[in-house]
Amino acid sequence: MKKLILTLVLVMMVVFAFAMITSALKVLDQNGNEYYPQDIKFTRQNGATVSVNDTFYLPSCTTPSALRVKYSTTQVETISLGAPTTDDDGNVCYKKTLEGTEYTFYFASSLPSIYVNSSLSFDQLHKNKKTDKKATTTITDKFGTVSFVDDYLAYSEIKVRGNATQSYQKLPYQLKLSRKASVLGMAEAKTWILLANYDDQSLLRNSIVYKIGQILGMDTSDFLSVDLYINGEYMGIYTLCEKVQIQENRVNIYDLEEEMETLTQPTNPSTVKVTTGSLINQTIITEYQYVEGINTPADISGGYLIELDNNYYEGEKSYFKTSNGHAYVIKSPENASKEQVEYVARLFAEMEEAIFSSTGKNSRGLHYSQYIDVDSLVYAYVVAELTRNWDAASSLYFYKDRDVNGEYSKIVKGPLWDCDNTLGNMLKADADNTQTYWAKTRSFWKALTQHDYFNYRVAQEYARVYPTILAMTEQGGYIDQLVDELGTSIVMEQLRWQSNDYTFWPMYGDHTSYKGVHYDQWQSSQTFQFFSVYSDGSDTDDSTTIGHLKNWVRERAIWLNAEWGPRVGTQEPSLSKDGFINTSLKPPMIEISTPVVPDTPVNPNPPADTNTNTNTNTNTNT
Repeated sequence: MKKLILTLVLVMMVVFAFAMITSALKVLDQNGNEYYPQDIKFTRQNGATVSVNDTFYLPSCTTPSALRVKYSTTQVETISLGAPTTDDDGNVCYKKTLEGTEYTFYFASSLPSIYVNSSLSFDQLHKNKKTDKKATTTITDKFGTVSFVDDYLAYSEIKVRGNATQSYQKLPYQLKLSRKASVLGMAEAKTWILLANYDDQSLLRNSIVYKIGQILGMDTSDFLSVDLYINGEYMGIYTLCEKVQIQENRVNIYDLEEEMETLTQPTNPSTVKVTTGSLINQTIITEYQYVEGINTPADISGGYLIELDNNYYEGEKSYFKTSNGHAYVIKSPENASKEQVEYVARLFAEMEEAIFSSTGKNSRGLHYSQYIDVDSLVYAYVVAELTRNWDAASSLYFYKDRDVNGEYSKIVKGPLWDCDNTLGNMLKADADNTQTYWAKTRSFWKALTQHDYFNYRVAQEYARVYPTILAMTEQGGYIDQLVDELGTSIVMEQLRWQSNDYTFWPMYGDHTSYKGVHYDQWQSSQTFQFFSVYSDGSDTDDSTTIGHLKNWVRERAIWLNAEWGPRVGTQEPSLSKDGFINTSLKPPMIEISTPVVPDTPVNPNPPADTNTNTNTNTNTNT
């Protein structure tokens, strides 16, 4: 009898719990996506708790006058929230009591929405950094018109991405759709990046810098701002942009990695680090790492996607370092063979040696312009200096296409990436100062700016775009247009992440005080800019987020025009003085001796290379 009673009690508890779950209020949009009220708690520096409870953050395709709500698994009603009111900060919202609970509703006004339904819990997705391969995705414009939805029984993938940003509270993601698609008018692709911009209160710096790159003519990602929802919870405003990868609509060069996938490759390849040998003896390469046992095609001249990444290269599979302290990671092909790493490392070593030389030539007598496209270097430097990019000496992408008919395909600097700590956002190293050089003091760019011809080209290109840069800061200009696009989503973002509250925002205070932010060496309370008021973009008040941003860009642009302007219209520097070689001349050819490798299984115990391999590292942590 006691067992029966106990069983009945347990059943009743389960039923009651299930009823509590299914009766929780939800909101549905026109596409059937569900949104939940969020209870969010933050701990201030003084230990006090801030709670934002029973609050809905809804997409622009929903409306307060005809809101579809769901009280249970079957009951759906359309209600009106009545007249708008304001919260304690004066933001427009709606309040309504439903089923005995007063809810607060905020509505986006302008942005497209991305809705991801993950099969993983937030702890699995965020804390454990797992990849969800069974997610479903719906992407709509601001009116709710579907731009993308996964096919029936087809899944998207979502995972946390980034390096330092993985430790932030608002996390960036990589979203891999179930098929290639043109999303919200951008070029067709399968893999997309969602940048959180957590350390940029304006949420606009990546967009502004990408636009400057486009104005110059540089390779940049397509981008736009979106509201992101995961499992019915509002995650904030994100910049949706293309992933930097080799693809027709991205970095449009020959896909060497794709060709390599047609060959038989080892299942669990190990990496090999090399610190001695002919390449190191003959060039400024100090070490390199490749993947052992990789089969390669006969032509390994390209294409390659390479990132200068001095901070995180050791976690990658294939890389090489130079005596100038630069570490280059081969992003594609990710599993680069010994022959491939040595080939591309030699190219970059000889190019870098030439750049760092006072004559612009390396020990072979070849000029850096014979290795790399000079226009792309000029554009990239203008962007780095104008925006005072904190990461000007790292997070730099390069690519090299395959040679055609024996003609060397030059290295190209680009595309732009990692532009949140720009435009006065990073206060460390006096980055808020608009009237000092920054990129010019950093290794790679410092070497380039010693050459007269390069400086001449920089001045000419900057003069061409200077009026357009200034116009971006004017009333109704590009920055104001970006603010208008965010609309009321900025209110939802600030409430969701308390990013307008200096007593909480971890990116402003002592980073060691907050869970999930691990910059123990950053003790300053002035690491990033902080403003309590966002503003609508129309002001020039230096105490607001947008006012300060616009003033900074304007002042920086004017100062650089005064610095570089005197070169405009002057006589072009003597080519012989700079050692410049006309780019139309045939560039150097580095011999490729890689044999054609048959599509056969790899020998599990390949013979050791006694000439160069000094350290076999079987750790494949990437």
